[in-house]
Amino acid sequence: MLTSHVGLPGQGGAVGVTLFFVLSGFLITDLLVAEQDTSGTIQLGRFYFRRAYRLVPALILYLVGAGLIAAWRGMNLAWIWNETWPPLLYATNYAHLTVTELDMNWHAWSLAVEEHFYLAWPLILLAIPVQRRVRSIVIGLLVLFTWSVIAWSYFPEWGYSSTDANAYALAAGCLVALVRRNGVRLRTPTWLPLFGVVAIVSLTTISAHVVRQPLVVMLSVVTVLACVGSDEGVLAVSPLRFMGRVSYGTYLWHVPLLMIAGAAIENRITAALASIAVAWPSWVVLERHVLARREHDWTRLTSRIRPSQSAANVSHTQLEAVDPIMEGSG
Repeated sequence: MLTSHVGLPGQGGAVGVTLFFVLSGFLITDLLVAEQDTSGTIQLGRFYFRRAYRLVPALILYLVGAGLIAAWRGMNLAWIWNETWPPLLYATNYAHLTVTELDMNWHAWSLAVEEHFYLAWPLILLAIPVQRRVRSIVIGLLVLFTWSVIAWSYFPEWGYSSTDANAYALAAGCLVALVRRNGVRLRTPTWLPLFGVVAIVSLTTISAHVVRQPLVVMLSVVTVLACVGSDEGVLAVSPLRFMGRVSYGTYLWHVPLLMIAGAAIENRITAALASIAVAWPSWVVLERHVLARREHDWTRLTSRIRPSQSAANVSHTQLEAVDPIMEGSG
């Protein structure tokens, strides 16, 4: 994604976002089903609260910073507001498609897709009987993929950034999580995750979306299964864990910095590296401290709403480990 926005050749942005959607669908579904298996239900309020604590503080910090950058570049308040309200409401993709053109915050379309998934999927999951989940998701995946092909064929912009046209990639990740929860396990060689990443990167050379994206989804599924099937996996490598922590901030900040950098490729590479440098203090000063408080704050909130009941405290160790990785593409 970052290399594509810098201006390097290839379809890295589309490929990276699709991989991210598959991974996100898998992780969120695995988290929700694990909670339901443990407690008998899914605490929707707690889930939404935790997602808000992960996403909103860094987003607000970014929008304030991006607004200041825009003002420094001479943009008026109307322009700044036009760029601010869509990501603030997690409506960037549909706002950009139907209401207004965005210059600085258009990249937040994938964050909108993620937020729509977070809002809808737990409700859908609860509505489907447990014994029918896999069959229902398979049918849904086929329908969503068919719609994605139609959208890309006739309405390419809609196919690229709308939630409905990208939902099949999220559904693929959801299906993998449900299949694993049903006891299906694959023994994969230790080299398979690296092979999967290399194979996915190689697909950035294919320009035809209808050919490329299904291959990306299939390889992403294999790579995700290979990673979770190992004790540590490639995600345990220190550089990748660092990038996981700063990925969300890098995703948010890189486009305004690229706008400042201009068209020269060396300046744009410098701006991309600068976005990582900005994302690190965002993680250290703000994001990790907010995340450290969210269980405590949720307990305080629920104790005030339901003083006679003690707040549930189901462990989410797995999500805590991968949480920073989950919001870093766009």
